[in-house]
Amino acid sequence: DRLKKSPLCGTSHDARIWLTLDCCGLTTASVTWLLVLFSEMVVTKALLKRKPLGFAAQAGLFNLVSILAMISHARAMLSDPGAVPKGAEPLQRDSERAKAAAAAKAGFRMRAKGWCHRCGSYKPPRAHHDSVTGRCVVKLDHYCPWTNNAIGVRNHKFFLLFIFYVFLMCLYTLGFFLFLLCESLSADANTKFDRRRHKKYRDDELPAVNAANCAVAFFAVLFGLFTLCMLCDQWTVLTTNVAKIDRLKGDEDDLNI
Repeated sequence: DRLKKSPLCGTSHDARIWLTLDCCGLTTASVTWLLVLFSEMVVTKALLKRKPLGFAAQAGLFNLVSILAMISHARAMLSDPGAVPKGAEPLQRDSERAKAAAAAKAGFRMRAKGWCHRCGSYKPPRAHHDSVTGRCVVKLDHYCPWTNNAIGVRNHKFFLLFIFYVFLMCLYTLGFFLFLLCESLSADANTKFDRRRHKKYRDDELPAVNAANCAVAFFAVLFGLFTLCMLCDQWTVLTTNVAKIDRLKGDEDDLNI
């Protein structure tokens, strides 16, 4: 009976599967999967057209990284980011937060350290309320629309792996298509020799010059720069153990916990 009453998906305390039911987040997460699959298909097709066996091995490695990226994305999206459970109580060492939370709960102070007035419950150190998921999340770094989830203590690793694998995909894709472009320019300069090398292509279609390859190269530049910036930003989080929101708020008492 309890399972029947519990929602299948959501971010509530009794949801069986953690999933943020946000239209924009679900759309961007779906677009992320489509872009990864499209890039995987185009790059693999271009690699398998090459004769040397090394290109086939590269296609296998590229597909492996793509699969790891999608798995990391799914884990980051479907994992509880570290939401504070219902009925959470402060530890004995958090006496000041416990007093403030008790005062707020009694109605004396609606906004107090250690109390979330939106959740109406105790808020542990380094926890912050995320308005999209509607929950307080421990070590909340930010809400990521691409993974459709808040990034907190329990899914931060999967988020880092996701952007790292996407960066590797973008880096390899850009390098490979630059190689094809140089090869195509060489074919223009040495028509007779290179046309015979590329006889598997039509005379009017050189390997790097088609709409799919250009689109994937554009996405590789765009998301490669984006993920590189994200990795640099997250490097600061990893080395200092201070989440982005904690860094902005600068609450020294909480940062020492």
